[in-house]
Amino acid sequence: MNEVLDGYIREHIGSYDYTNRTGQQIKKNYEGFLARIIQHEFDHLNGITFVERMEKGEELVTEGEFIKQINLAEGSGDKV
Repeated sequence: MNEVLDGYIREHIGSYDYTNRTGQQIKKNYEGFLARIIQHEFDHLNGITFVERMEKGEELVTEGEFIKQINLAEGSGDKV
């Protein structure tokens, strides 16, 4: 069975401020797939599920279709 995902495409760039384990304040920019992963995890921390991010009428897609959408959004034919 294919994994089913939402079709929500996240931003490709994100800027985050955080405190590391030693208490140092850090501001860092992330791009691409890592930026989307960080945004996804922030959603978890804020109690937001992917269903809440979906637009009204938007459908779930298979993992393969989701990867195609990501590659198109990034202008690449390469696999994620």
